[in-house]
Amino acid sequence: MLNLEEEINETLCMFERFYLSAFFDIMIHLPIHLGREARLGGPVQYQWMYRFERNMKIYKGYIRNHVRLEGCIAQCYPERPNEDFSSDVILEGRPILWGTSNTSSNEVLDSAHRYVLFNTTIVEPYLE
Repeated sequence: MLNLEEEINETLCMFERFYLSAFFDIMIHLPIHLGREARLGGPVQYQWMYRFERNMKIYKGYIRNHVRLEGCIAQCYPERPNEDFSSDVILEGRPILWGTSNTSSNEVLDSAHRYVLFNTTIVEPYLE
């Protein structure tokens, strides 16, 4: 990554000799920082903001009065997931996704157990 960062800097310096200054906008400057960001941030999935940006789109949809943005979002945001139940039932909330249960036969469970035992480094001294 360090070599890549140095080569990008040299390449852009060479471009400056041949291209007009109008060519150099923010997108040409961006690769200078990409190598450093990859080194510091690690894999891209840990840097994605997609989930938060998607939530912000939902929150922006709540806005009816552009003068009081926070009030509109705060008024529409709190959901009451248990309103359809009677008041004498106390519930903590609903799960985000409904799970499905999978049952495996004893043979599959035994083979999975053996696989873990024989392929774990902690068990090696006991196998010897």
